[in-house]
Amino acid sequence: MAIGPSEFVSKSFYENNHQEQLLTQSAETMTSKLVQSASATLSIDLESDELAKMIQSALLPEIDASPTDRCGASISVEGATLIIELTAGDLTALRAAMNSYLAWVSGCKMAVESVSDTRQNP
Repeated sequence: MAIGPSEFVSKSFYENNHQEQLLTQSAETMTSKLVQSASATLSIDLESDELAKMIQSALLPEIDASPTDRCGASISVEGATLIIELTAGDLTALRAAMNSYLAWVSGCKMAVESVSDTRQNP
């Protein structure tokens, strides 16, 4: 029995649509399997050992009372280098944590510099 043009188009469309859905599902599955977790290490060179330790102390409460469990962090100091290690369940959480920690370090550094400037120029 021959297939008419409209039956062929419908069958062809159905098969292509089904293949497209399978490819989309496969891509989503592969993506979710590829990014099981993400991590980053931020090494920030500062002017002094003392400044690195001050900023570490200022950021410790952020680690102890994290508002989310999507990302874990640890902070250490090696000389004048502040080292922040981040581990997250996904890239979005990692990016957000990196942005937050970098902003906090910047804010701490500016606050210390502001206080230093005030003490030097009363």
